[in-house]
Amino acid sequence: MARLLEDLLSLQKVSKISYHCIETAKHPFDSSAFLQHDKLTVTPHFVDTGISIYGAILALLRQESYNLTRFKSTEVHTAIKLIGTKLQEKKALEERISALIQEVESVRNLASELVSSAYRSEQEVHETSRLRMQIAESLSDKLVAALKA
Repeated sequence: MARLLEDLLSLQKVSKISYHCIETAKHPFDSSAFLQHDKLTVTPHFVDTGISIYGAILALLRQESYNLTRFKSTEVHTAIKLIGTKLQEKKALEERISALIQEVESVRNLASELVSSAYRSEQEVHETSRLRMQIAESLSDKLVAALKA
């Protein structure tokens, strides 16, 4: 497992690894056994695997493996469900970000079209104003000529 963690941590695309492990009274958690790395978070979960007559009888009645039932833990189950929920939330956020990026690009294109349209309209207004000035000057010249005559 240590080699797998080292290999995963060496990948540039991996930004974070949350490693969850089970510790028991017989096998306590030892943080020094894990590679120390900024991208790695190791979370131990204590599971009481002590033998009890009540647990053995219950497993026998349910026809379950007693050895396996001793390792069941609601804390570990909850942690796994929480990771799944966070991954779903992350995926939903990534999809929303992608949609927002497309929407921003669409708005950017629309803004570019509006600026181009406004520029063309401004050119038309300028051209119309120039023509009006020419007509006004022509009429003014004709009016002055008519008044002199």
